[in-house]
Amino acid sequence: MKKYSNQEIAELSQFAPREIISKVGYVQAQKDDKFIIMYSDIGKSFGVNKITKEFPDKCIEAGISEQNLVGMAAGMSNLGYNVFALSYAPFITSRVLDQIRVYLGYMHSNVRLIGIGGGLTAGDLGATHTALEDLAVMRTIPNMVVVSPCDCLEYAKVIEAINGLEQPVYIRLTGGKVGEMVYEKDYDFQIGKGVVLKEGRKIAIISNGNITKEVALAIDKLKAHGVFPTHINMHTVKPLDTALIDSLHNMEHIVTVEEHNVLGGLGGAVAEHLAEKNCHPKLTRIGVNDEFFKANKATVLREKAGLSCDKIVERILNLK
Repeated sequence: MKKYSNQEIAELSQFAPREIISKVGYVQAQKDDKFIIMYSDIGKSFGVNKITKEFPDKCIEAGISEQNLVGMAAGMSNLGYNVFALSYAPFITSRVLDQIRVYLGYMHSNVRLIGIGGGLTAGDLGATHTALEDLAVMRTIPNMVVVSPCDCLEYAKVIEAINGLEQPVYIRLTGGKVGEMVYEKDYDFQIGKGVVLKEGRKIAIISNGNITKEVALAIDKLKAHGVFPTHINMHTVKPLDTALIDSLHNMEHIVTVEEHNVLGGLGGAVAEHLAEKNCHPKLTRIGVNDEFFKANKATVLREKAGLSCDKIVERILNLK
């Protein structure tokens, strides 16, 4: 896998998650004759213009019809193409679930679905544009790999890691116009293997997606209270790194933090695994408490959901 220099990482930090598609996709288009990128009326908004201009035969605009988009993507994949299909996270998952279930899961088509604006990122557009159930839905589809990268460097690594992977993949992108970087240096990335960002004691916090940055900031604040948690970036929700979770058996508390419904996502996956153990640390799930929000800025909605840095600190300090 490519090793990224500090300069390259700094360059990636200038991109928003939605913009990183144009950069990574352009590199893919240059070197892969079978690369195809498909999208639903969002190409200009997400920066694929450069790919369209130089590689028009590798770009397909499906219009506002995600069901058709996934159907076409499955067909192209079965003809041997390396297909990426992208739209807003709620539209590329729940709106098109039947096609994903049959064409991708059942038929085992190697389509790479990219859900943009996952979580509360597009909260200013209302509940219809927030994706708070996509991880839960996607991880129930047989054969589907589910990944939620925490920053633009990790997104680039995901794209490289899934090359040659013979199964469908859902990649969830969170975060707004400014990419919050978690990694300042290159690291080893593997699908299905979580990353220990910080070693600590007594409490282990497991997160993924853009909220991982908020957790890192919260952990810095917790030092003043004499609390030093372990922090794990569980970028892959399926297959889950159960070995890493099992290694936390001596912790007093495991906390999952995600910009997703507390039901069925990362917290749900960890809870399901721990439920089969005879003895395990107490589990607390932090996320959206099974509700919809009225339209507002993502930062406001994260505060309401208890997902801001200060709210996370408060929850950790009140663990029992």
